[in-house]
Parts: sequence; structure tokens; C-alpha cells
Amino acid sequence: MAREELLASHEQYRSLVETTHTVPWHWDRKSQRFTYVGPQAAMLLGCPVEEWLQPGFWAGRIEPADRDRALALWAGGETSVDFEFRLRRNDGSQVWVRPIFGTNPTSSADREGFLLDVSERRLMELELRQAQKLESVGLLASGIAHEINTPVQFVNDSVQFVAGAIKDLGALLVQYQLAAKAELSPQTVSRLAEAEDEINLPYLTERVPAALTRSIDGLDRIATIVRSMKEFAHPDRTEMAKADVNHAIESTVVIARNEYKYVADVDLQLGDLPPVTCHLGEINQVVLNIVVNAAHAIAEKVKGTGERGRITIRSTLEGDKVCIAITDTGGGIPESVRDRIFDPFFTTKEVGKGTGQGLTIARNVVTEKHGGELTCQTEVGRGTTFFVRLFVDGPRSRALHAA
Repeated sequence: MAREELLASHEQYRSLVETTHTVPWHWDRKSQRFTYVGPQAAMLLGCPVEEWLQPGFWAGRIEPADRDRALALWAGGETSVDFEFRLRRNDGSQVWVRPIFGTNPTSSADREGFLLDVSERRLMELELRQAQKLESVGLLASGIAHEINTPVQFVNDSVQFVAGAIKDLGALLVQYQLAAKAELSPQTVSRLAEAEDEINLPYLTERVPAALTRSIDGLDRIATIVRSMKEFAHPDRTEMAKADVNHAIESTVVIARNEYKYVADVDLQLGDLPPVTCHLGEINQVVLNIVVNAAHAIAEKVKGTGERGRITIRSTLEGDKVCIAITDTGGGIPESVRDRIFDPFFTTKEVGKGTGQGLTIARNVVTEKHGGELTCQTEVGRGTTFFVRLFVDGPRSRALHAA
């Protein structure tokens, strides 16, 4: 009876495991292949379970960029893993999975666990990140519109001036053409001189080129703003990619200009950096949140004084990391609230000025999603510096080196 109960319990457990949305598996480390996967595996990749059990199947299904790390996990003995990777389905599409490793007390050569399909969650996170970026652009929209409107106005003024000058010069040209067909009598020379005086020819000769140069500068300014907006709001790729962090900082500073231009000057001290593997859109969001906070802190300090503060942004290479340091000359963070600045919805700003989400989002992006560090140094009355540190090769390489 005991044996029958044991078999029934085993069958009940097996039925429970094999009807979940996760894929249970058993792995033989000696032969480097699965010896068992649940029937859910067929739906996950669109191929029969039998294929999963073949030698070489697993390595061939893992996205090449993720393969070394994933295979190292299966070959190693780690049980606590914070790593997600992509598998290739039969139809050529990809699915994101997260492994959960268990321990097998009966054999040190075997591993077992579950495979979770996290594709939907990854897609939701991507959509949320895009929504957060668009929300930031929306909050800054009036300032960005003002930034665009200013050069548009002086381009319009300059073009109107040039249009009037061309009309006047055209009338003068007619006078010259008429004079060319006749002998230049003293009366003709006098009329030409009067025509030149009437349109102020020396002034036009000097100012028309300047007006065209001003128009070109204004159009360049507009193009820079629009390009920066496009780069900032561009949807992130699902996977991390190598990116120019310095260029991202420059673009983000352009987007935030209306937040700081009345109260502070920005000093960019960008060092030579290699391409950094990251979600660039998320790093843009981090820099934007910190710069806007810095501008608000300075505005609060210089309010009513007529003084201006300074925001200094430095980028340096520190071994296998890049460091982005954003320093403001605001009033600093009071000691009583320093432990809470990264808490969701916590803010020291007046009602309507902040949501309390900026630093929370920044910490989540830097530490949780990129495996980096976000730290802060502050002194009341003198200002604050936030340090963003990211691994050059991305968090996957960091995890692989630690394994």
C-alpha cells in the first residue's frame, strides 16, 4: 500500500509540474545534454521534446550573444542566478527565458530546475520604458517648443529682411541696366547715387550675408534640437547594444536646456570612452532625471538672488567601467532625508514640481537592469554629485566573470 501511495504521489507531482507554464528539465553535466524536459518545451520552441534531448541541441538554440554565459551556468554549480537570455524558435523568432536552478542531492553530475518564459514581461518592460521616455518629453514639451520657437523667430526675421533687401537691390539693378543703355550724364550718375542712398547699399552689403549666416545658425539649432528629441525618444532595442554614451549625454543636455538655462550653466567635461554595452534610451532617461533634479535644486537656491549656478557633467573611464558624474551647485540634500531619496514617490519639491519617481527609475535602470552603481555625495549649502557607473561590456559580461 505504501508503494502504491508513493507512486500515486509521484504521478500527482509529475502531473502538477507538467501542467504549469514553466518547463521542468533535468540536465546531465557529463554529456552536456538534457535527459528530461516537460511537455511544455514543445510549445516553448515549437519543436518536439525529443529534439531537446539530442546532444548539441541546447547550444544551437541559444542566441550567440548569450551563449557563453548560458552554457557556463548549465556547466557550473550556481543555483542563485539573475540572468535572462534568448532562445531561437523553429519559426525563427526569439523567446526570452529565465532559468531557475535547483539542487539534485542524488547526483553532483546532474542539474535540474525550471525554465520560465519571460518574453511577455520583457515586452511590457520595453513598452513601459518607452512610455516613461515619452512622458519625460511630454513634461518638457513646452520648454522644447520654446527652444525651437526662438531660432524659428530669428530665422523668420532674417529671411524677411533678406527678402526686402533683394527687392530693393532688384530696383537698383534696374536703374543700373537703364544707365548702361545710355550715356552716363551727370543727371544719371546723380539718380544712381540717390537710389543707392535710398536703399542704404553699404548697410545691405554688410547685413545681408550676416542675416543669411544667422538663418543658417538658427536652422542648425533647430536641427540639433529635433535630432536630440528623435534620439532621446527612439524606442530601445530589446537587447543591449554598444553605444556612444558621450553623444547621449550631449543630446540629453539639449533636451533639458529649458529646465536649466535661466538658472545655471552646463559644463561638459567628457573624456574618451569606449562604446558601452547598454540600453542607451534608459541611460538617457537616467541622465535627464538627474540633470532636471540638479536644475530644480539650483533654482531653489538662487531664487530671487539673480545669481546663476553650474551643472558639471564629467565622463571618465575607470578600469572596466565608465563613470558619469553629475554635479550641481544647489543647496544639497538634508541629512534627514538622504536615506530616502531613492524611495518611490519621495520628493522634497513643492507640489506639482516633481513626482518622486525620477531617482527611483534611475536606480532601477542602473543597478537592476545594467548591474551598475548609482551613488550620491552631497553637502548642505554646496551641492550634490550623482555618480553613475556602468560596466563597459554590459552586465552579462560582469556576471560571466563572477561565475
